[in-house]
Amino acid sequence: MLGGILYFKIGPKVGFSSMFLISALGSVFLMIFWERKEISSIFIIFTKFGVSGVYSMLYVAAVTMFPTVFAASIFGYCNLIARFFTIFSSIVAETDYTVALSVFLCVSGLAVVVSLFIIQ
Repeated sequence: MLGGILYFKIGPKVGFSSMFLISALGSVFLMIFWERKEISSIFIIFTKFGVSGVYSMLYVAAVTMFPTVFAASIFGYCNLIARFFTIFSSIVAETDYTVALSVFLCVSGLAVVVSLFIIQ
């Protein structure tokens, strides 16, 4: 719900960038404080908050940024591509936690940069 509010208040460019940045910062702090279990759960929630905010903003953005005729098709194609890349998630999950969090950090960082190019 907060993602939809942020989408309309600050716009898609800043909204997506800030949510991806929150998840990226959460993963950085999670890598740093991995051994301290009492603090690491806070950063897991922080990271999950950023990702959940992006998904809720995506549902709102799919309807408002694209014509209604194409919105379902575009969302479906993006979902297909995302599901293809989740094939590799089990491989990454079996590696060391630093590798998995580094992959997440790289993808989140790339998403921050790409979302800055959204035309409003």
